[in-house]
Amino acid sequence: MHALQDKYDLPNVQALQKGLKLIALADWGKSNAELQPGKPMRPIRRPDAKTPTELLFLEELGETLKDITVRDDEVGFARQLEAIGITLKDGFKVDGLDAPTASGLKRAVFDGQTLAAHKARTISPIQPGGTWAVSFDQTSIDDWLGRAGTGFGYVWGDLASEILYPMARTDVAGQPLNGANRYVLRFPPGQLPPARYWRISMYDIEGFFFNNPIDRYGIGNMAEKLEPDADGGLTITIQRESPGKDKEANWLPAPAEGFFMVMRLYQPEERMYRGEYIIPPVRKVQ
Repeated sequence: MHALQDKYDLPNVQALQKGLKLIALADWGKSNAELQPGKPMRPIRRPDAKTPTELLFLEELGETLKDITVRDDEVGFARQLEAIGITLKDGFKVDGLDAPTASGLKRAVFDGQTLAAHKARTISPIQPGGTWAVSFDQTSIDDWLGRAGTGFGYVWGDLASEILYPMARTDVAGQPLNGANRYVLRFPPGQLPPARYWRISMYDIEGFFFNNPIDRYGIGNMAEKLEPDADGGLTITIQRESPGKDKEANWLPAPAEGFFMVMRLYQPEERMYRGEYIIPPVRKVQ
């Protein structure tokens, strides 16, 4: 984002884009043929499938599995799934299910999404002595529930050695963050987030960006020019309405209702991993 704001970087960005090509997952590692414009990809749902609405997740899962390389230690489990119609080769075989199995799967799909949603909200432990949740392992392939939570709420996670994702869902009093209130996040002098680049992104309660008057969806040291406090610290204002034109430089707009924030720390300093830096809490303004 920062590079795109510098017109002198545009030729470099465009040159990089020309060096990229799109390959269908089915061709990856095989022909590696570039996907041609206008060539349709296989739909995520088979047009002729008679899958009930409540089981469309399994229909999409079955089609996705056709393009995924299953790990050697997961092949046995994948074969067991054939008993409930989930195959690696032929997709979801709903026609072969008896009524009790189909009924159980409908409940399982709902329960599974509920578990994944809960895991997404609790995927990281609260930092000791603080209120921000910080995780150092969102890329584990052995923690299946963790993988589900990461995929459900955040699509993916990068290596902790490259970036950390502290999250805040409550204020210092333990109350859920809500746009009906006003908040501040103050970094004392010399205590800015310990990373080469940092940015705090704002999301509504469903995990989406939202329209706001100044088209600002995050704030940090990557693009904005923040105004320091008189003592050299930094105060970020978090609220729905503008704090006033003279204070908008440090304003992170909030939605009308519930929200949460994700702080991205790119190339974090070692003290972050050692637990020597506690991220200041979000405080409600009375």
